[in-house]
Amino acid sequence: MEKSIALQQPQAYTEKAMLKDTLADIRPPRQGGRMSWSQTCVCLALLILTTLCVAQAGGYGSPAFAPVQKEDKLAERHDQAWPALMRAAWAGDIAAVKAELKAGADVNARSNTGTTALLAATMKSHDEIVEFLLAHNADVDGRNMPRNTPLMVAARNGDVAIARLLLRHGADIHATNKKGESPYSIARALGNKEILALFQGIRA
Repeated sequence: MEKSIALQQPQAYTEKAMLKDTLADIRPPRQGGRMSWSQTCVCLALLILTTLCVAQAGGYGSPAFAPVQKEDKLAERHDQAWPALMRAAWAGDIAAVKAELKAGADVNARSNTGTTALLAATMKSHDEIVEFLLAHNADVDGRNMPRNTPLMVAARNGDVAIARLLLRHGADIHATNKKGESPYSIARALGNKEILALFQGIRA
């Protein structure tokens, strides 16, 4: 007579339990006390796959542990002491930007590399924040240490909307950075036709 088997609700694996069960499932029979080369390869491949799955299940795939983009790493390394306004501008948090300015934050405060909130927002293409900062007297041509202006950053990003906003507030299209680059020369080097068309009617 067959015995009935009670079904149990699946429980979340811990990392240790998952690895232990995987090893038990994939361990092949030994041949003369040793695994064959093909069996070893299969074991290693499955272990790598399982480890990746464990990382995802354990929360490493959540936003808090998501891989940081290159530009974010640069910002974190060089500007760990960014003012709250600048961090909010970088993150695209318009509510926090408004709150910081209302609390008296300096709209043109600089980081240790010369970055301003306007530059940070332009780097991340947060046009709403760019417009808000400009309306609150942000320096439209405020430069960082390499002497880049927000308009140069917009040209490099191919961001027509922000470039138009900056120009409307008097951004200097003839400004140059330490490499001698101007907003126009940056757009031309990158072959961005929309930005070039925008600049063409302004450039003397």
